[in-house]
Amino acid sequence: MTPVTSPSLQNALAGLVAEADWRLGSNEAVRRESAGWIRATDHAEDGVPGRAMGMSPVEAMLAPVTHRVFNYGDTRANRDRSLACTAPLVFALSTEGDEPEDWVACGQAAQRVLLGAVAQGLQGSFLNPPVQIPELRNRLKTLLDIEIWPQVLVRLGYPTGPARPTPRRPLADVLHS
Repeated sequence: MTPVTSPSLQNALAGLVAEADWRLGSNEAVRRESAGWIRATDHAEDGVPGRAMGMSPVEAMLAPVTHRVFNYGDTRANRDRSLACTAPLVFALSTEGDEPEDWVACGQAAQRVLLGAVAQGLQGSFLNPPVQIPELRNRLKTLLDIEIWPQVLVRLGYPTGPARPTPRRPLADVLHS
């Protein structure tokens, strides 16, 4: 776990997150995949309700079309830059290796950290776009002054109101004996 410990480092990290958002939002294939997962309501069988991504009901209803057609990179970059700059704590969870078993171990560590944070009244969210682009992931390693592989970027803070859970598939649909 590598915390971002200074305002200048946090600002640099926010710039990296914004650059990654812009690049991903400019990529038609990424936009198409994202559009395929956004749902207007909580009543869909799978996907992510737009409200969980900060969208209004109208934006969420239009997102499957607008994400395919329009570059949302600038909008997301500006929003995530602000989130990264103002978060009370931003940190990276990293692993020595970069293989599937390392990803699982990092996911388990993220689970423990986030559940512990919730037990203390905190909420977390991910700022992962730089991890998704190899060049920016390498710049993230340099920025954080680490030799290991950043897997997850997290921001933690105190919620301004109650969180609404996102829908989940029934357990029987995802666990098979």
